[in-house]
Amino acid sequence: MIDVIERGQVPDQAGIAQAQAAYGPLVTRVIQAAYGAFHAGLNVALVVSGLALVGSGIVAWTTLGSARRTSFAPDLRPDPVD
Repeated sequence: MIDVIERGQVPDQAGIAQAQAAYGPLVTRVIQAAYGAFHAGLNVALVVSGLALVGSGIVAWTTLGSARRTSFAPDLRPDPVD
């Protein structure tokens, strides 16, 4: 059961059956808790990385957006007539 908690490695069906024979329904609860913790951690990691991606896109848009609007080419429009 320590491997389930520390490394996320779930034993095969024979190992689960032996553990359930020795420890009873506690084994099933520990395995379900390990799956739940992994799922919750994965959700948090994906949400945080998605927010970081959106945030970096916003920063890039605001910092590089003015460079796109300001052209480095000469102004070829005719001078206004007074």
